[in-house]
Amino acid sequence: ALNSNVISANSVGISWTDGNATAAPSYQISYGAPGFTAGMGTQSVVTSDTATLSSLMAATGYDWYVRSLCSLNDTSSWSSAGNFVTGCPVSYPAPFSEGFSSPTIPTCWSQGAGNLENWLFTHNGGHIGNVGNMGSG
Repeated sequence: ALNSNVISANSVGISWTDGNATAAPSYQISYGAPGFTAGMGTQSVVTSDTATLSSLMAATGYDWYVRSLCSLNDTSSWSSAGNFVTGCPVSYPAPFSEGFSSPTIPTCWSQGAGNLENWLFTHNGGHIGNVGNMGSG
């Protein structure tokens, strides 16, 4: 079983269950963008069945794999993919710009509790918000 626990916007804790009767002396972890090929992402070798991955991009999805390293030429197959999304940053560096290129509220944004109207987006040159047309189209 693969498990992940988001620690912050830039780090995540991962763990796994080694199905072998005797645990391997070390494990290789491979992680990267969703859909990447195991062994082609960022690599890390650890000596227990837990690890902390750090220096990650905030609000970003990742896949990860693990395999046992029993000796120099003796490794297991890669596990199935585990996945996680890192947390939102505490703040954004200034200046910051959001292009609103998606028809949904951007990741890490939320609608204010006092604002009961849904946000509406258009892709013809303007933005239609809860107060009407805010741009020209």
